[in-house]
Amino acid sequence: MDNKIHKISILDDKTAKKFSKDPQTKSFNLNSKNSFITDKGLKYIFAGENSKFIKELDLSDNYSCISDESLFNLANAQHTYSITKISLKDTAVSDLGLKEFISSPNFNNIQEINLYGLYLITDQTLICLSESYFVGNLKKLNLKNTSITDRGFEILTSSPNSQKLIELDISENYPRITDNSLISLSMSEFLMSLKILRCMGNNLTDKGMQYLLDSKNILELEELDISEHTLKKNDSITDLTLNRMAYSHFLRSLKIFNLRSTNVASKGLIEFFASYNCRKLEVLRISNNKNINDVVLMALMESDNLYDLKTLYINDTSVSSEAIDNLKKQKNLLDVIY
Repeated sequence: MDNKIHKISILDDKTAKKFSKDPQTKSFNLNSKNSFITDKGLKYIFAGENSKFIKELDLSDNYSCISDESLFNLANAQHTYSITKISLKDTAVSDLGLKEFISSPNFNNIQEINLYGLYLITDQTLICLSESYFVGNLKKLNLKNTSITDRGFEILTSSPNSQKLIELDISENYPRITDNSLISLSMSEFLMSLKILRCMGNNLTDKGMQYLLDSKNILELEELDISEHTLKKNDSITDLTLNRMAYSHFLRSLKIFNLRSTNVASKGLIEFFASYNCRKLEVLRISNNKNINDVVLMALMESDNLYDLKTLYINDTSVSSEAIDNLKKQKNLLDVIY
């Protein structure tokens, strides 16, 4: 028996209306990404019994067509209770529509929600996520390039509703997301199972990273992105963060690490490579850091802790072509992007 969930693409209102009348018998993932579908077409779908078979719903990249009206219909529909994943990336929804949906029993099975690029999303959505009775299964939350602040993030991380989160993206919320958000995360009594943390392009410094790296909440962290932090030299991500990473008692599971465009230098990386905390590292991105030179590659080759490293991004650094050629000869299975 084939239990594979199939994908159905509905790209306009006419097709949506027709589909709503065509009975389905198996679960499916609904794709309406970058389409001509509007709130009207989605209303047809959500009102029909076929909606009880929707598992994943992709409405991404429909900025001019999908608004809060679709979330109101989704929240109040009779059959849309089986959805586990929804992407609203680059649509026109706001706090108002999300509040309606998040406060609805139809949000109860949601495990993943993508709000990337929704500038109308503010701390009000985070407050609703923290307070709703129906957020108990949320595992993945993308808040990249929204309008959230440290205050909203603190409220979310202080809520039991954050306890199942394993993936969190708060990237590109400069200057509203600062070290205070990392402090809130590090002190949370609930956010203790995080595997992926992406906070690229915010207003972070070594101070916030110190709190994070001294927290037991990163014990399961496998991916960390702190790239695109190049503020004043003494007020950004520097070798002090790498030093703290090298000696952290809790950074035991890191596999993917992105340091692109920070103020780190060779000395900090050499110290990190000498630490057991990089023993599971598989992907390292240190691109666009001009203070990284040939001695980093020499330390990498000599380290006993990097035998799992599969991919190294080292473009736009001060590493010479000769050093790269030598690395490729010594580590012929390592994929080097330069």
